[in-house]
Amino acid sequence: MPSACVWKCCRIFVWIAFEIVDLVLDWDFYAEVVATKQESIQTAKDLHTAILAFAIFGTVTCVISIMIKIYCVWKGKEDSSVLYLLSLISTWLEDFPQIILAIIVAVKTSELISNVQVIKAGYAIAETVIQIIRLMWLFRIKTLCIRYCCCECINDEHEDETSTKACTRGVIICDLTGQCMLLLCAIFLMMELQLDFFK
Repeated sequence: MPSACVWKCCRIFVWIAFEIVDLVLDWDFYAEVVATKQESIQTAKDLHTAILAFAIFGTVTCVISIMIKIYCVWKGKEDSSVLYLLSLISTWLEDFPQIILAIIVAVKTSELISNVQVIKAGYAIAETVIQIIRLMWLFRIKTLCIRYCCCECINDEHEDETSTKACTRGVIICDLTGQCMLLLCAIFLMMELQLDFFK
């Protein structure tokens, strides 16, 4: 149906837009950290390197995620287990280290480096809330599918369907755990930045 096609295209467009905004914020944050005149950050070259490394890693995962998402949609496999695994990797190996680095920067500085810090923290809170709601919904769907076998949840054709659904549910749980930790870290970061703002 045309309406279904339009809805699918809109979802992909919004998802890609979120990925690009996240990527831009990561690189802008790195640029602001490198450019700051605050001595505690200016002399922390290892911190600069770590932020750069995870910004590069984030760029790579962003490009791969977009390519795989487009491919899966094109092939009619939007619910591919590969997408869940990629989301898990992105959460634990990209988003979580980056929020920790942002917290380190906030703790080490006596005042705000840039408004980008606040925007990044606010974006992280909004994104994680959306992801948590999405993952809780997916977890519920997978649980129902395993219990009742009521729908075709996974499109992997060469694996045992029940075990694949159970494995996917495990990945979703790990991702959900990571997102909850990210939310707590993002809230802490925002509080720390607000304290810096009022100093």
